[in-house]
Amino acid sequence: MLDITYLLRGQARQAARRVAIPAAFAVVTLVFVSLAIIGLFAAFFFMLEPSQGPLKAALILSGSALALAALASMPLWFPKRKPPPAPEPTLAEFVSLMAKNAPTLAPKQLALTAVLLALALALMAKRAPAETK
Repeated sequence: MLDITYLLRGQARQAARRVAIPAAFAVVTLVFVSLAIIGLFAAFFFMLEPSQGPLKAALILSGSALALAALASMPLWFPKRKPPPAPEPTLAEFVSLMAKNAPTLAPKQLALTAVLLALALALMAKRAPAETK
């Protein structure tokens, strides 16, 4: 019993390490990217401030930051569409499949498939008038 828990703890540590190390690098990267963006906006502010004044420069930069935030959040607005469901096999596909496999079937299997095909056709014939109403 102790051996199993020891193995499970070891696997859990390895899994946590596999997740924690890339997450730590992602956090450090996020910090440095944030500092770079802050520096970029500060540089833009000091570039715009002499010609536009401090209030206009701040408004221009905040408007551009809002526009960038809107662009960055667009994938959240339009989620990925689900793929259409796969079409269900039809009777025609079943018949073509049986025609392809008929030479490989034994006589009893051929008779059974013929009975099943007749049953399917009968069920479809009964259901057809109800669907056309």
